[in-house]
Amino acid sequence: MTRWIAKKEKVLWRKHTLLFALLVATLLVVGCNPTSQNTNTSNTTQEKDAISKDASMKEEKKMDNKAVSKEEMTVNTPEDNNSKPSVEVTIEDTTGVTTESTTEKITKPSTTQINSYIDYNPALLEKALADNKKVVLFFHATWCPTCAAMEKNIQANMNTIWDDVVIIKVDYDTEEALKKQFNVTTQTTLVFLDSNGNEIKKSVSVTKLQKLLDTVNGL
Repeated sequence: MTRWIAKKEKVLWRKHTLLFALLVATLLVVGCNPTSQNTNTSNTTQEKDAISKDASMKEEKKMDNKAVSKEEMTVNTPEDNNSKPSVEVTIEDTTGVTTESTTEKITKPSTTQINSYIDYNPALLEKALADNKKVVLFFHATWCPTCAAMEKNIQANMNTIWDDVVIIKVDYDTEEALKKQFNVTTQTTLVFLDSNGNEIKKSVSVTKLQKLLDTVNGL
């Protein structure tokens, strides 16, 4: 009986020892888990902080971009009405006459240049004489072959005409007043004038420009 009791007590002791060991192990495990949880919690907190910082930096960049854009708009916008650029506006009617302008314009004197070979016009004749040009009246008829030959030679050698010489083609069939003034009775007549518009010399049936220039040079 005594042996049985001793054996029973031994078995109980072993059970108690095992339970104690399990309890200690459980406590150790529980003691380690909080550290792991704290580590995980710390890592999660750091990740959240990083995300928050990244979002904050993006927001700051957006704000900076908006501020820069506002500054550019402020620079490009005139501060007041006095800074507006002046605009010149000219309104013309159908006749080409200026009716309104925000700026004054200086009208320069006419610098119209008379070509060396032109059709007759009273105003052009007067201008040529006023400019002290050596004027030659060429009485031309469209039906005249000699006139055609002379005109063709003039046009082919325009670059040889001196700057102070002006040849004016007069319509032989229509300009009766000039024909009467200079006593012209036939086509292909050349009338050489002085600075006052008076006749100096007259030639007929000339077909070469060079002969005309030689005559001008001899006057």
